[in-house]
Amino acid sequence: MNNKINNEYDHFIRTTSFDHLQVVTISINHILKYQDENNKSIYFTNYSGYYNVREESFVSDFVASQNNYVDPETNKQYEIINEETYNFKLQNGIK
Repeated sequence: MNNKINNEYDHFIRTTSFDHLQVVTISINHILKYQDENNKSIYFTNYSGYYNVREESFVSDFVASQNNYVDPETNKQYEIINEETYNFKLQNGIK
């Protein structure tokens, strides 16, 4: 895929940097503007799942159930988080 979009590994950038924010914002806005309305690559939806506050990450239903719905390190219960989010259909970008 990198060859198809003329991408090279010539610069390291953190996802928290301003430069990264600008490039991602421009890229996503471009996709949103020009995507096919009947076959969207990026779409807005709701996501709900178990969230481990200590790890700052979502946990699969399987892992949550295996851990009795608590973080095994802290014994704090996983939170159920509902949030609006953008999703990306990866298969739309593969040719």
